[in-house]
Amino acid sequence: VCGWYRLLDNEILSLAPNGMWGVHNSLLPKYRGGSPLVWSIINGDDTVGSTVFKISEGVDNGEILFQISITNNTNDDIKSLLNKIESALTRELPRKWESLVTGQAQLSIQDENKATYCGQRIEDDGQIDWYKNSKEIHNFIRAQSDPYPCAFTYYKRSKIHILSSNIIEITYHGTPGQVLRRDTDSITVACGNSSAIIITRIRVDNVIYNPNSLITSTTDRFTREAAPHTP
Repeated sequence: VCGWYRLLDNEILSLAPNGMWGVHNSLLPKYRGGSPLVWSIINGDDTVGSTVFKISEGVDNGEILFQISITNNTNDDIKSLLNKIESALTRELPRKWESLVTGQAQLSIQDENKATYCGQRIEDDGQIDWYKNSKEIHNFIRAQSDPYPCAFTYYKRSKIHILSSNIIEITYHGTPGQVLRRDTDSITVACGNSSAIIITRIRVDNVIYNPNSLITSTTDRFTREAAPHTP
């Protein structure tokens, strides 16, 4: 199974003589629990990955059959990393699975001293804090891009989902959330610590836009809530 969210007791687990096995998108024992790949990208880990492991009564703590590791490049988003993980699993799983069912597999036990845990995320957790620096915000955006709900902010009375971004290595002094400049196919937004980020695609009401077509002025600001309607 992949993406299984319930714990099973030993009575159920014992029904399968060779065990029940799962795919967990982290390098266990790190990121046990919910949304592991999202958290790993948000945290800016240099390497992400996936683990095929034996399901036990605990939270993602069973013996490991094998793991695959993928470099987390700054131009990757969660969709591209999921595709890379899937391709690596597809190549490696048949050989490892054969060793398992023939009794030849060498399983490894997780080091409990290195275990970390993460909580399941909901859509409201995707709100951008513009006071974080540009690298943190870029990681936050790409960790939740399509097919996930996407990071979001508010502009005037609209909820804006940010689909893609780039880091800009220039010092900008501006109010976090302020639109600093408008270019043909992007806008630049101020972040914390005198940093800035380039926004290249946004979505409003399920319609994708070039951000420059909606954001009309460098006096505009992204905010934490929608502006109230005034008659």
